[in-house]
Amino acid sequence: MMNIEPFVTFIFRRKLLAERRLSGTTPWTDDPILRDYRFCNVEREQDRGTLDLARIWRDNHADDPDLWFALALYRRGFNWGQQLKRWATRYRGSQPITSA
Repeated sequence: MMNIEPFVTFIFRRKLLAERRLSGTTPWTDDPILRDYRFCNVEREQDRGTLDLARIWRDNHADDPDLWFALALYRRGFNWGQQLKRWATRYRGSQPITSA
């Protein structure tokens, strides 16, 4: 049987780190891995894209019967936009990609 205790401990420590960061408490962690590397949020609700989605669409259009479709398009577009930014940086350096 697989021991998942180290994984659960890691997730708990990441959650605690996020709570400390949001509260302004420093240092957030003494763990060099959690301190020096970036990780996605433990809770999807707390990532930048989802927070924007809630602020821009979900909260303002809660009664719209087509909200689910708008949310799906937004999520797809947000991820695609972030990928384009990464490609632009990688292949064009710091020069912005402009249309012809």
